[in-house]
Amino acid sequence: MAKQDFLTGKKHHKLRTILIVVGIVAAVIGITFWKDVLPGSLLDRWFRPASETEAGVMTAQAVVTDVEQIYATSGSITSNDKETVNAESSEGGSPTGYVVSKVNVAVGDTVEKGDVLFTLDMSQSEAKLETEQKKLELQQSANEIDTNAASRKYGEAQETSGQQNATDTRKLQQSADDVDWSIVDDSEGSAAVKYYIDEEEKAKIAYEKAFSTFQDISAKYNTMQADSDTATYNLSKYSAENPSSAGSSGSPSTDSKFLDLVKAQTLAAAELANIKNDYTNAQTEMTNKKTAYDTATATRKTAESTLSTNDKAITSTYRALLDQADTAQTNSRTTYEAERSQADAVAKQQIANETTTLDSQQNISQ
Repeated sequence: MAKQDFLTGKKHHKLRTILIVVGIVAAVIGITFWKDVLPGSLLDRWFRPASETEAGVMTAQAVVTDVEQIYATSGSITSNDKETVNAESSEGGSPTGYVVSKVNVAVGDTVEKGDVLFTLDMSQSEAKLETEQKKLELQQSANEIDTNAASRKYGEAQETSGQQNATDTRKLQQSADDVDWSIVDDSEGSAAVKYYIDEEEKAKIAYEKAFSTFQDISAKYNTMQADSDTATYNLSKYSAENPSSAGSSGSPSTDSKFLDLVKAQTLAAAELANIKNDYTNAQTEMTNKKTAYDTATATRKTAESTLSTNDKAITSTYRALLDQADTAQTNSRTTYEAERSQADAVAKQQIANETTTLDSQQNISQ
């Protein structure tokens, strides 16, 4: 059997008392009106003595007084304490109200506090309540799914943020290591340049010394070459002018001048031969020192070019490192905002779930 609720109305027992009092007042007013305002009427003859109505003209002293004028009207008297009771929900029930299954009073009945005026058929309400409870359960399940989904996204955002930060940190560290190694290489390059500058300077000094030695030997060689040529010329000239000065194969020359010229030419040729070897060695030494000097100069220039290239590479790598750091910071900020957005989404989802649950519970309570 469906459960029944009972509604009670307010009592109307004051109505009888008010009606009695109003009736008494009306009677008093009517009697006064008939007696004092309408003399000579039928009622006047009923209520006044015969001596007053049948005698002649009566005189009296004029006095100033109030004359009361009464107007007769018709109407109904109702109680101010009135209550209307119906089966409509005050909490926002169905637009047509509840269904009344039984009325326990009739129009005009007097009721007391606590009397049951009517009973309601709650079967539809119970069915609706059961439906709302099922909807609440389904909504709670859906809310749980939404919350879990939002939590998963939040977890994924945290994981993505962590991975992004780890990747950016690793790349930054690699770039920083590259810069460090480049600086080490640059330091080594600077030391190499200094070394090659020193070697170039040594090679230059050695070349200049060899060049100076060759110049000295070359001057002596040229002098001796001239002396040898002169001695040979003088001997040839004297021999041409004095054909017999050289003697014959069986008889050596006895010409002292010829012999002196031969001796001078032989000595000059021997000295030229000796200095020519020194000249050749000095020339070779000078050439070698010049080659070494040129090689040292080229090596120094190559080292300086390499150092300059490394310096530019370090500058470029350092700037790239700064740009990479800025990008990493932007990525970190972006992933953090995404993470916080997902966290806010979880919080909003929980609030929405609580709001929906409260609405459903309110519908159930109604």
